[in-house]
Amino acid sequence: CAMYIERSKVRMRKLPFSEVRMQMREGYFICRHFLTLICVNIIIFLFLDFMAGQFFLPRRVGVRSPYYNHDLKVDFHTKRLLGYDVFTNSLGFRDARKRKVRLNTDKWRILFIGDSFTYGSGIPYEKSFVGRFSALLPSDKFKVLNAGVVSYSPKLYYLKLKYLLEIKKLRFHELFVFIDISDIQDELRYEGYRPAAISLREKTNIFIVRNFYLLRRIKQVLRLGSRLKGIIMKYAHVA
Repeated sequence: CAMYIERSKVRMRKLPFSEVRMQMREGYFICRHFLTLICVNIIIFLFLDFMAGQFFLPRRVGVRSPYYNHDLKVDFHTKRLLGYDVFTNSLGFRDARKRKVRLNTDKWRILFIGDSFTYGSGIPYEKSFVGRFSALLPSDKFKVLNAGVVSYSPKLYYLKLKYLLEIKKLRFHELFVFIDISDIQDELRYEGYRPAAISLREKTNIFIVRNFYLLRRIKQVLRLGSRLKGIIMKYAHVA
């Protein structure tokens, strides 16, 4: 379009006004059709990339939380590559199946919270220690809830429990907090974390990464390139 406009300017100096208007109108239509073609191609690319993401990207159970960094999706079900199913209940806790959990109960309710060991990463819920513990208790007297999530730390335990008690108004009778050696590095990781609303930019980034196949790969390559550049600059500065 720019080249066409520049050439048209040279020709317009030698043409009468009526022909100049025709030339300008012709250039306008050419540029408009060119931009329309670009927009249509972008829409087609995004649509195909989105469909590829639905087929090839794994369904993630994790979701961002404005109160305690990250959590699990509510009433979610997916099948892992190892062949076992992952379910969450109405509170976003890992469970044996999708089910509605009441905030209050007459039965003795026990709540577990921890990181990936409590969550039961890599195994079916029934084989996790929380699932085994729940199976040992009579269901007519006891109820067990598992609030564990991968990469949690003591700070996130506190923030999540504060949310469940003060905002969600969940009631339970016993609480077991499982702390392990990996909580040290996770606690350092979330040292500066403060509960805050998730920005529109971050929501958009999460949506792209979880739903678009090629755009996700491009972002990964750019992120890797940025890290490599930082490492090279660091060692070049030291040298």
